[in-house]
Amino acid sequence: MLAVAGCGDDTESLNARAGRPSPAQVNRILQERYVASENFGEQIEKVGGRIRISLDFSYTQLSDDDLSKVELPEYLTELDLTATAITDAGVAHLLEAKNLEKIDLSRTFVTSACLETLRQLPRLQSANLNGTDISPEEQLEMVRFFRSRRP
Repeated sequence: MLAVAGCGDDTESLNARAGRPSPAQVNRILQERYVASENFGEQIEKVGGRIRISLDFSYTQLSDDDLSKVELPEYLTELDLTATAITDAGVAHLLEAKNLEKIDLSRTFVTSACLETLRQLPRLQSANLNGTDISPEEQLEMVRFFRSRRP
């Protein structure tokens, strides 16, 4: 499993001093490490495995704009956005993450408006929505929605 942590704007000296990569650096890291050979996916599939990528941007200054610049890998299965500046607009950028299974949006600025986007993610099985403006009732509704997807 590949894990990349941290993100921020290229011009933010605070992120540079903290050693956090910019969106461009995250994209470069993913391109350098994501595929070891041209037929990497086929090799994994041949032995019965699967590729799972987890990105952890928790407790960074990641914004909606930053997230729009990150090229989400095809095999992204887990995304941690805890305590970032992400809003409903940022969540909309996740529609390309077709293999996303788990997301943590706790302590972000999302509202119930993002729930429809989350429902559109075909493999999403859990979303941590604690500490957001999403009511407990709506969070429970999402739990039921995820349970209804399970075979």
